[in-house]
Amino acid sequence: MVNRLLGGVPVTLSREALTNSSILVVERAEPRNLQQRPLAGRSLEAPLRFQLLEGAGGCWLRLLPQGPVQRLNEARCVREEAQGQQAGG
Repeated sequence: MVNRLLGGVPVTLSREALTNSSILVVERAEPRNLQQRPLAGRSLEAPLRFQLLEGAGGCWLRLLPQGPVQRLNEARCVREEAQGQQAGG
């Protein structure tokens, strides 16, 4: 789903992504030469940030700050406050 919000760019996420926080930070891959050195030197681009939302009967992923929103059809969301309460007591 992240790749759809980025226009089809391939994205690799860990299995734990969005399990401990509703914010996901994705760094852009830098183009590299054959020796695996960055082509343009140091990248100064800020990483992309996404927010997991719950509402309207489903889970949603939004590109921050005010980017597009995509429904996550195969996801189950739990509010962060509820997760903390369940763990604490």
